[in-house]
Amino acid sequence: MKTKRAHLNRREREDALDEDTGEVVPRASKQGTRSKDYFNSAVQLEIGHLEQQMIIDKDGLDECLVQQPVLYSKVSQEYAVAVSRRDEQKDRVKQVEAHLSLQFRQDTLVKGEKATEKTIEAMVLTSDERTRAVAKYNASTLELEMWQALKEAYQQRAYALKDLAGLYVAGYFGSAAVHGNAARTMQERDANVAKVAMNEARRNRDNREGRK
Repeated sequence: MKTKRAHLNRREREDALDEDTGEVVPRASKQGTRSKDYFNSAVQLEIGHLEQQMIIDKDGLDECLVQQPVLYSKVSQEYAVAVSRRDEQKDRVKQVEAHLSLQFRQDTLVKGEKATEKTIEAMVLTSDERTRAVAKYNASTLELEMWQALKEAYQQRAYALKDLAGLYVAGYFGSAAVHGNAARTMQERDANVAKVAMNEARRNRDNREGRK
């Protein structure tokens, strides 16, 4: 039990309070904090829901056409918000780097030490605070790219709906159904003819064997 408690204490020391969200997040490991640690799961669910609504029902084109501008507007608004969030996180990285650079310079002066520009830069690049800021920036960039892809997909959906509506007006779906029924009728007819021929061949064979 004591070993488990010690393990928990060690994990707690490795965690840190996120300044922006107030949540406890893992400190950077040797490999660095992953951007997906900061990716909003609610955003993933919303994107998944909107992806499901992209499906086109050719038997309900009227409803799809009515919903298209509403859904596209929502995706476009979310995309705009994602752009703003990405830009904000990009500026945050710059602010963190500037703050850390100034802090490290002051620390070396207080200690009476000398540090080169390369040393200061290395200290900034390897700091936990910058690593977390970059991870957030990467997560916001990923979110933006997902919204952008969804927005472009909805644009393609609009073109597809337009083409399908044109086919519907031209009677394509009705004629396709007629052709499909005709094809099935011909197949059934051919199957019946083949069945009759097989039965006739079987009777002829039985008659020949009976004469022998």
